[in-house]
Amino acid sequence: MYGLIGKMRAARGQRDAVMDVLRESTAA
Repeated sequence: MYGLIGKMRAARGQRDAVMDVLRESTAA
């Protein structure tokens, strides 16, 4: 699931977005 941070990161860079998504998935 993509969070607000994920969307913000996606706007800045796809790579950063992927990193956040992986971290969110691991935390969940």
